[in-house]
Amino acid sequence: MRTFDISQNSAQTTFDWSTLSDFYAEASPYFPVAIAGAIVWGLWLYRFIFSHRARPIVSDFQAATSVIVPSFHEDPDILMSALESWRQQRPNEIIIVLDVEDLAAYGRITALGDKTIRPVLFHHVGKRSALGAGGPGRAAASAAVS
Repeated sequence: MRTFDISQNSAQTTFDWSTLSDFYAEASPYFPVAIAGAIVWGLWLYRFIFSHRARPIVSDFQAATSVIVPSFHEDPDILMSALESWRQQRPNEIIIVLDVEDLAAYGRITALGDKTIRPVLFHHVGKRSALGAGGPGRAAASAAVS
């Protein structure tokens, strides 16, 4: 057994190298996990630092957006509440595709007098057909549709 003397405050302490060997034997199966953890935390730190250094790109580019909303016999109060939320986002146009029998909601929407909101009466066959009726090339003026 090899020992190493460490002087500490003038007291003699011996270090047993077999203890370090035993620790290595117990901990060695966990080294791949430790390396993977170090890589993950390193990538997180890299992303954190560089995301805080990034500045927004300022340009004059503006995209026109259209919001298409299929509505099939929705409660007019809930629809008007949702409409106010969409208006706050300031899209270029809001197209609400209503069923042909939703005349109460159609009347309330047209009474707003907002030129960016267009209600469209459509005989609904389903959500997909209603979105198609308001989509680009039909009712929507812009290519960016949400």
